[in-house]
Amino acid sequence: IAIVRGAHARLLSAPKLGSTLVVAMPPGTRLVVRRVLWNMMMQWAEVEMEGLSGYVPTTDLEMF
Repeated sequence: IAIVRGAHARLLSAPKLGSTLVVAMPPGTRLVVRRVLWNMMMQWAEVEMEGLSGYVPTTDLEMF
């Protein structure tokens, strides 16, 4: 489980900064974390949210 803590958190289609935006998320949004991985020298969480899935930099999340 994770909660969005960044004010500009974005759910992306791939674990890289230039990938397609799936949805912007407000602070406090709850996410289910599938896995954590590294790509392009950044740590990413593969997450699910209300039927959507994608990737979020872990710096934008508080994970439990």
